Amino acid sequence: MKEIHKKILMFVKRYMLEHDYSPTTREIGEGVGYTSSSTIWGYLRDMRDIGLINYTEECPRTITIPGIHYTDTQDNITEGGTQNAG
Repeated sequence: MKEIHKKILMFVKRYMLEHDYSPTTREIGEGVGYTSSSTIWGYLRDMRDIGLINYTEECPRTITIPGIHYTDTQDNITEGGTQNAG
């Protein structure tokens, strides 16, 4: 996994915990220090191809991370069946 993939994953996880929905490509770019949405799309496609994330083409805010289930309870996520706080 490339370093930028790690940064994007961490940003998406934090964003989803704070907002209860996934970020846009522009928000991801801002969060990891890129200004080009097309560059971020390239990274997201690469990440989807290797199984790090999933998303629906041409639909905003559809990024999911396999194995992580976000609940509507603030700061709680379920990873592989284990619930974690914060």
